[in-house]
Amino acid sequence: WSRIAEAMAVTDPDGAERIALSITDEHQKAYALADVAKAMVPADPGRARRLISEAERIAQLITGELQKAAIRHHIAKAVAVTDPDGAERIAQSITDEYQRAYTLAGVAEVVAATYPGQAERIAQSITDEHQKAQLLGLIAKAVAAINPSLARQLIAEAKRIAQSITG
Repeated sequence: WSRIAEAMAVTDPDGAERIALSITDEHQKAYALADVAKAMVPADPGRARRLISEAERIAQLITGELQKAAIRHHIAKAVAVTDPDGAERIAQSITDEYQRAYTLAGVAEVVAATYPGQAERIAQSITDEHQKAQLLGLIAKAVAAINPSLARQLIAEAKRIAQSITG
């Protein structure tokens, strides 16, 4: 149902929202709401924010930390398209360090082409050196066509980190 709701969001937002809200599995409902919201952003940002708020409310009710982190990851990537700061806040709310870094990396990937400085700052905040090096490489790839100088700088930093990991 989640994918159907997402596909309908642009052409039939009311139907998409109805489907997303009718999903009985709370995890799947949160995913669907985030997907529908992401698709609705261009046409109806206010409605998209409301659906994201509902997905976040559901995430708060989930008791398993890994399940909660997975839902927040999905929500953060959906939010990142229009609100990188909000997406970063959602990612920072994840208590598991690995999952938080994974979500921050996902947010940085989404915003790399439009907000390369923010993506780089997010990457630098990740304490896991392996994840940081990988993310810097992804950001470099995203900005290479528009800012080759920054891309070279990011690649150099990723290489420096990778060399320090391998010794």
